[in-house]
Amino acid sequence: ARWLLALAVTMSLQAQQDPSDSLEQVRGRVADTLDRLPRYMCTLTINRSVGEADTRRSDSCDHPPDTHLTTADRLRLDVAVTSEGEIFAWAGARRFSDRELIDLVKDGAISNGSFANLLSAIFRGNAATFTPHGPHGHGLMEFAFQVPYEKSEYVHGDREHRVIAGYGGTFLVDTKTGDLTHLVIHSDRLPDSGACYSTTTLSYARVHLKKDAFLLPTQSHLVILGRDGSKSENLTVFSGCHEFLGEATVKFDAPEEDPAKPEPQTIVIPPGLSFSVVMTQEIRVRTAAVGDIIVGELASPIETSKK
Repeated sequence: ARWLLALAVTMSLQAQQDPSDSLEQVRGRVADTLDRLPRYMCTLTINRSVGEADTRRSDSCDHPPDTHLTTADRLRLDVAVTSEGEIFAWAGARRFSDRELIDLVKDGAISNGSFANLLSAIFRGNAATFTPHGPHGHGLMEFAFQVPYEKSEYVHGDREHRVIAGYGGTFLVDTKTGDLTHLVIHSDRLPDSGACYSTTTLSYARVHLKKDAFLLPTQSHLVILGRDGSKSENLTVFSGCHEFLGEATVKFDAPEEDPAKPEPQTIVIPPGLSFSVVMTQEIRVRTAAVGDIIVGELASPIETSKK
């Protein structure tokens, strides 16, 4: 019996993977995903809510008060990755914008980085230090990480005022596959801003696209605690991920004229000009989002003094 018990303990210890091996495996998996992401795009549906504090406290950062919901909305955007980082567009737009996300979405809390930038900052390079926490449930290994202020690119703020903060958190690794499954990021205190700190929680899964499968986020939950006790929450769901390829054809001969297909005209409508449109597609309030395309027909001519 003692021999069988010793054998069982030995086999159990051998089955536990070395934390350093798990760490190297997950960093390799993340790097593989980041290298291939520029070929793919996903749609983000962001449900946002803001709660105000029930009571005012001077220590709201350390002891957040209860809040009540004051505003809520929903956004829908497309996200892709270039060599410069993440780029965004309203869902279904014909091209991505070269503007910052804060200029595309001008009101309310918004964040970027969840698609690729945070993974690159944490798992590539030497900005982060890692500490193994050991097994976390069946088949999972937990690690802690920390990125100091001196190496951080974590930016919080608005158009006029932005601050850099260090950050840290934890993540879970599937010891069988080496995949990242869960990532929690806590910012340090955010000085010279109206916020105490922010927390982002991300879930990951293998997504199958064509004959390939690699790691993509499925959901992100951002919480920003204000110094006045307010709380902003963004729950983001990633969907519709697919590969996109651009194709171009260059011709040096003169274009052929087709009288049956006149060249479409782009009309710029002057600001302040009124006209009527009849909706031809129902807007479902329960699922509709800012950024959705609205379909309608012109019900009255658009006229100016010139034409």
